Amino acid sequence: MKLPTASSFDLAAKCAHPWTSGIPWSRPDDPAVFAFGNAVHEAAELAVGCGEVDLVKLASKYELGRDDVRRLGATARSAFDRINAYAAEGWLMFAEVAVAYHVGKRTVRLIDKYTHRQANQAKPGELIGIIDLVCVRPGQVHVADWKTGTWQRDATPGLQVQFAAMAVAKLVGADSASGSLLYVDERGVREVSASWECWDLDSTAEVLRRIHETTSGAPTPPVPGEWCKRCNILGKCSATALAVRDVESVATSIATAEDAARIHELMPALEKALKLARERIREMASRAPIPLSSGKRLVVQERARTTVGDLTPEAVAYLNAQQLQAALEFSTSAAAIKRVGGAKVERQVMAHLKEMGCVKESAYTTLAEVADKGTEQDQGERT
Repeated sequence: MKLPTASSFDLAAKCAHPWTSGIPWSRPDDPAVFAFGNAVHEAAELAVGCGEVDLVKLASKYELGRDDVRRLGATARSAFDRINAYAAEGWLMFAEVAVAYHVGKRTVRLIDKYTHRQANQAKPGELIGIIDLVCVRPGQVHVADWKTGTWQRDATPGLQVQFAAMAVAKLVGADSASGSLLYVDERGVREVSASWECWDLDSTAEVLRRIHETTSGAPTPPVPGEWCKRCNILGKCSATALAVRDVESVATSIATAEDAARIHELMPALEKALKLARERIREMASRAPIPLSSGKRLVVQERARTTVGDLTPEAVAYLNAQQLQAALEFSTSAAAIKRVGGAKVERQVMAHLKEMGCVKESAYTTLAEVADKGTEQDQGERT
């Protein structure tokens, strides 16, 4: 019997169909994305466990391409900086902690981390998962989950982190816990944190009980929504397969905001008509925000992009004079300069490079999901 693990608890809470339908799961569309993420996770694990990390060996192990090898070095250094910051704050750290939680007894046990993804390793009544980073100090518990994907402005620690916090709190006998999503890239780490009291942890336990009950029981119907984009049977279940069949005429069938929201949320399953659907949705969103089932709204935003072009000898000399040689090693970009010198230096240097004619600016529009009107302001983007 297939049961959800911690990384899919948020999906399972919305729709149990992937586990009860018997439909075979698809492999990742882009294995390279998962390889890079796994390399960063292993680098962080090694840094916590032994302090020595051979990034060249990791890049070879995960067969990373040239660009990802360069990106791995900068991203791993960002993770190491955050780990060092935790250590300086007095946290005792453990990486890749695998646990099994019994939803009826509400007990937790440690399991072998190499078998945690095999749901059949769970005993009856258990859900299992792995915790990227566990931090403890007298009277306090903190858990963290590394994220190598795109940072989400409205992201909050979901059931995966809540499960981790509850499990560690039970293991050490704590009444409360905190947790973070750590969005890590070559620019640094963006941390999104939350804390939970004992009653919050009890609520998480009840949610997990319901997840186990629904995913281990009789077949359940699909529940379509924005969470479909994270599903392993996207395009195979009756809800999304029907959308794929219907999409041939999608450009002319989108007549209301509800239609636009439905098609947008199932977009990954609609590759055959993706261009036509996006143009129609963009047209409607440009006239008025489109409400989505998640509570967000779909809008058209205008953003700015600045790009560092070919550097002149004078520009290279200027960067060297600013002690930014490292920025030239892994890329010549605003992100690289910020990583080496910080945000303030990045703004100053980019302004100077612009005066030297080495920076190009362009404007573009993009579809964006926003939580409220306050987030519609153009935040800008640099590459």
